[in-house]
Amino acid sequence: MVISKSRFVLKQASVGASGASDLTRYVAKNSLDHQREGDKARPLFTERDNDLSHWEARKFVSINCGELVRADVLHYVLSFEQSKDFLQLGETDKERCQEVREMVRHASTSGAQNMGIDTWRWVAGVHLNKPHPHIHILINKHAITQRTDDLTRITKLTPPLVAHYRPNPNGAREFDHGVMLNSFSKDVDDRIRWRRQQIPS
Repeated sequence: MVISKSRFVLKQASVGASGASDLTRYVAKNSLDHQREGDKARPLFTERDNDLSHWEARKFVSINCGELVRADVLHYVLSFEQSKDFLQLGETDKERCQEVREMVRHASTSGAQNMGIDTWRWVAGVHLNKPHPHIHILINKHAITQRTDDLTRITKLTPPLVAHYRPNPNGAREFDHGVMLNSFSKDVDDRIRWRRQQIPS
């Protein structure tokens, strides 16, 4: 299912790799734009780290820091539908990517809190190799609940995290793009607005 908010898209991805270790390698190394991204693998990031290698990311996203099978990983892609939104986040790609990392962290935290999750492990990487910048997000399906500290399994991201219809005060149904995409889009707008305010009148 594609979750669209005109300027942004969040969708579940499918990449033909055989295992989770291949997924982290894919996010770090696949189809590099050498002009924008350089010759080295893309750095992957988590809630706290900004510069993980693909093998460090694989170790982290495994809840027991061991091997992780493909069936235990959720893979989503969050895309900028309009590249100008990305370009307005900073002066350089380095600055823009750092802003995006913070926005993804905020969206992930918002999603976890909404689900009653205390701990879930995810890694992500920003891709600049296509006209529309996008972020690959890998999430371990096993998570720790807030109330009971139990281990639970998330088979997919569901409403209200992602797109759904909800009743409005008039009783009609209206489309909601979901907690995570709403969080991300608000942060983008706030950042763009803040940068515009810094321009001398």
